[in-house]
Amino acid sequence: MSLHNHQDSIVLQREKPLSIHDFEGKYFLSPISEENNGFTQYVDIRSDNQERPNVWFASSDAKGETIFSARGHIINNQIEIALSEINKNMNSTMVIRFVGDNLLEVSTADFDNRYDLNYFCRGGGSLAGEYIKQK
Repeated sequence: MSLHNHQDSIVLQREKPLSIHDFEGKYFLSPISEENNGFTQYVDIRSDNQERPNVWFASSDAKGETIFSARGHIINNQIEIALSEINKNMNSTMVIRFVGDNLLEVSTADFDNRYDLNYFCRGGGSLAGEYIKQK
C-alpha cells in the first residue's frame, strides 16, 4: 500500500497484487564459484495453464536433476506450497516471497518447521535461503 498526499488529504492506494508472471524465472541460491566447489542450487518458477506456479528446485551437483517439484498457490503476494502434498508426514508450508528486487526468500511459514526443507536435499543441505534471479 502506498500513501499519496493529495491537497491536504491522504489517499491510500493499494499496490497491484503479484501474479505468477512476477515470479517467473530461474533464481540461484549462490553464484557458481570455487568456494562452493562449482555447484549451485536453483529454483525455476513457471506458470501452468491455470495461472498456478510450478516450482522446481535443482542442484548442479545433482546434474540438474529436480530435487523438489510442486504446484503452489499465490496468497498474499507470495507462493505457498503445502508440504503435506509432497510428504504426508509434514504439516508445514513452504513460502516463497520477494525480499528485494529480483531476490526471493524460501522458508517455511512457521519458523519451527524450517528443518522440513532439509528433507529434500542430500548432505545436510536445505531448500531454504535467498535466491537471486538469473539475468
